[in-house]
Amino acid sequence: MSAIPDPFAEFETLVDSLIDVSGSGKEPISRKVDLLERLIEQWRIERHELSNGLDFEEFLAWRWRSGADQLSFLRSGEKADYSAGTAPIRLQRRLLVFLLLNHGRYEHILDIIREFVRTIRGDLNVRDFKRTETGVFRCFTNTRFAANTLREYGLLKYTRQEAFKVWILSLPGLLVAARALSDGAERGWKLPTITDPWHRLDPFTLRCAPVTQDLPALVRTLSELCEPNTKIFTTFAHVLEQAHGLLQSYWATLEDPDLPTKAREDRARHLTEQLEIIIGYPDFIEELTSSIQIDNLLAKVAGASESS
Repeated sequence: MSAIPDPFAEFETLVDSLIDVSGSGKEPISRKVDLLERLIEQWRIERHELSNGLDFEEFLAWRWRSGADQLSFLRSGEKADYSAGTAPIRLQRRLLVFLLLNHGRYEHILDIIREFVRTIRGDLNVRDFKRTETGVFRCFTNTRFAANTLREYGLLKYTRQEAFKVWILSLPGLLVAARALSDGAERGWKLPTITDPWHRLDPFTLRCAPVTQDLPALVRTLSELCEPNTKIFTTFAHVLEQAHGLLQSYWATLEDPDLPTKAREDRARHLTEQLEIIIGYPDFIEELTSSIQIDNLLAKVAGASESS
């Protein structure tokens, strides 16, 4: 974790001097901040002041400093920025990669969101951590919005069990994540800038169509994720042949400029559902995901992040 910049170092010093825990004087500053926050919460309850009347964005326009024994606040003349933080569409691609690299690791959506936000924290800003009216961080809500769009397009599985408990990649979602990892410009966790969204979808998804250009291209993309000399692409050749046609139709649907958004989403999702009923498909997916070299992929992302 990077060092906390001033003036927060001074704020920590003030909190450290104000709060004593059980006379020990050894409690970590994070614990003291936790206690201070809970005390303020209790104060609000006792005084029937349950909501903060100062907008988060307006507060960010204030200037403040920490002294030896007090906090000083000064209303600045700056205009408050009420932007909605990082747009959900910018999270889509990174969420797909995160789910690929963490396949089977989490059982609940909230755990996925917490770790995903921690992973991309360096690219988020303070407005992403404003609490919404429901008390949830804005970036948590925007991650759910990103996943909802991915699910509507069939990039995440859509069964009731998976949609409402955990997020799992469909085969198209896995292919987009694989392409993002293999494209040097897309490695690492830096969030992309998106200037031309395509019907609520990150246009990078459309640029992944070449992975289905022919069957060898599809196998090549998947094999880059897996252990060397894996036999699954031979064992499940009949599954891949059928899946290939559906995947070509899937990307043709995404690219169709004449389809309304809702019709595009419905057809794309329907095509991913057709993948699920191919005989042998569940066994293929199980074998494929168990063959993915997660450690090697993580190292690739880490190396790209360090060089960027």
